[in-house]
Amino acid sequence: MDEESLHERLYGKKPEEVKYGEPCPLCGSRIDEFGMCACDSE
Repeated sequence: MDEESLHERLYGKKPEEVKYGEPCPLCGSRIDEFGMCACDSE
């Protein structure tokens, strides 16, 4: 299973369909529509 298929299976959408907001104040990564970022802070 490729990475894109796995993402769609886990989250119900393709990676390019995820909406992002402001960057995380702790790590600078983008916060996704579920309020999660790369450092797992919310």
